[in-house]
Amino acid sequence: MYIADDKSKLNTEGTPVLNITSLFNLFYSANISTWSLEFPTAILKISKEKKEALGYPINKLNHYVEFTDLLHPDDYESTVKALTDHIEKSKNVFDSTYRLRKADGTYLWFRDIGMMIPSVNSKNKLIQGISYDITSTMESIQKYKKIIDHTDTIVWEYNLKSGNVSIYNESSWKELLGNLFNKTNNLTINEFLELFHEKEKQIIESEIFKLRGGIKNSSSLEARIYDDKSEAVWVKFKSKIISDTNHNFEKITGTITNINELKKMEFEKQKLLSAVEQSNSIFVITDTNGIVEYANPKFFDSTGYSSEEILNKKISVINSGLMSKEFYKDLWTTIKSGNTWRGEFINRKKNGELFYEKAVISAIKNENDEVVRYFQVSEDITELKKTQQIAVSNEKVKSEFLAQMSHEIRTPVNVLLTFSSLIEMELGDKIDNEILDQFRIMRRAGKRLIRTVDLILNMSEIHAGAYKPQFKFLNIESQILEPLADEYKLLAKEKGISFVYKKFSQQNKLFIDEYTVTQIFINLLDNAFKYTPSGEISISCRLENSQFIVEVEDTGIGISEEFKENIFKPFSQEHTGYTRRFEGNGLGLALIKEYCNINNASLKMNSKIGEGSKFSVVFKC
Repeated sequence: MYIADDKSKLNTEGTPVLNITSLFNLFYSANISTWSLEFPTAILKISKEKKEALGYPINKLNHYVEFTDLLHPDDYESTVKALTDHIEKSKNVFDSTYRLRKADGTYLWFRDIGMMIPSVNSKNKLIQGISYDITSTMESIQKYKKIIDHTDTIVWEYNLKSGNVSIYNESSWKELLGNLFNKTNNLTINEFLELFHEKEKQIIESEIFKLRGGIKNSSSLEARIYDDKSEAVWVKFKSKIISDTNHNFEKITGTITNINELKKMEFEKQKLLSAVEQSNSIFVITDTNGIVEYANPKFFDSTGYSSEEILNKKISVINSGLMSKEFYKDLWTTIKSGNTWRGEFINRKKNGELFYEKAVISAIKNENDEVVRYFQVSEDITELKKTQQIAVSNEKVKSEFLAQMSHEIRTPVNVLLTFSSLIEMELGDKIDNEILDQFRIMRRAGKRLIRTVDLILNMSEIHAGAYKPQFKFLNIESQILEPLADEYKLLAKEKGISFVYKKFSQQNKLFIDEYTVTQIFINLLDNAFKYTPSGEISISCRLENSQFIVEVEDTGIGISEEFKENIFKPFSQEHTGYTRRFEGNGLGLALIKEYCNINNASLKMNSKIGEGSKFSVVFKC
């Protein structure tokens, strides 16, 4: 349709030409002004309504240059270009939005729509159009934009005609994409879609196709979008089809919300839930009345109940009835006050079987610090309890056995040794040397057996934690080492071995347990004499760096490098089996190590095969 002065005229194509006067009256009633621009004369005609709105007299704004002088600096280039393109390229419709400066210096927003009017007689070109005052609309948009700019939500709009995507929250868009922002502003639809993960890109394309085709009105999905570091960020992507006044699809608008942290939390929550679901521990959540809201699979495995039988029921359904009222009173008092309760339950399975639980129950509080739920984590310790009961029973059997061994072995051996000594004394010089040797062998075997029993009993006592040391200040030389030296001098004389005691001569009192320290040096000296067929054994003492050091050294067979790492293990001997040359059970050095630990002393060893050994016991002064 073309606009002319005479409504009775038809254009060359037979299209009706509407009388412009009637049309202007219609526009005026709709708050729409009219204008015309002639080229190349640049004569501009603007209706008085627009001039009045701008605050200019009737003789103002009659030339194109006057019009461009009043354009807002930000709109000058785009408006002039749109008009020039329309004239030079003969585009069908001129459509431009711009701001014009009022007489008071403020600006009004306008949207102009016009078209070229064919002229038969004149060489000049004429554009006629209408102008909408859209100031209130644009102000509303600006207010809306400011609101949006202060939110994390990105508003986007896809113009179905131009194929371009506009972003209305640039700050959030930049925050989301980083340095990609400068590259991706004013996107084409394809550039916009390329920002998304390939999987979600295809889904979004499908959703847009459905919106354009009228298959659906809106869409909402979660998608990954890539930032400037090529890292995927999770967003909530919403879209909705918008129609124009003629009910034609005009654009698709929507929002993009960054939900990356939410997805991370969701992922961590899922990981935690998976861990709870797959855990060998029992997890239960109840309300403040003990009604079960959640229980993990391990709970149902342990109790034999189904979820239908437990959920929304009181947790007391598994009570065994063996726990006292005071027990439960203490439990509830603790957790109701917001504290954590720790303890053990005896509960009952669905089949009536008892089972033991070691549990921790904590209160869950809301933002007002009010207890709203209880959270229980527990372990099924039934097998552990059975093992402990067996261990207690075994320990009792062992204790009884050791007591019997002490009585049934030591007592008869002592009797045999006593009577063999009496027989030897009674016979006197009536027996030959061979018989005397047999008596000596009998005594040595008996003492060996008693020593073995003593070592086993002592080691058992240490391991059971039954030994109670009696610590006191003692002079280790005068009260322990000197009496032992006098005793072992006789043994050295019998074996033809040199025995030397190098006295330190200073009075040094140590806070020690007399029995265990005495046993340390008895065992060290016994070993030295056992493994030194000839040569020398010595005891020496010295004070060094606030440490009192006692060394037992021999020139015996020594210890190989391979065996040194096992020397302090119970029942370890370098020479074992039927070919071993020395008596013993391998408990001596292991027991020495335990006795050193009791007295906060350290034990050091220096030995070389064929040259002898030196054991150093280091006490802290």
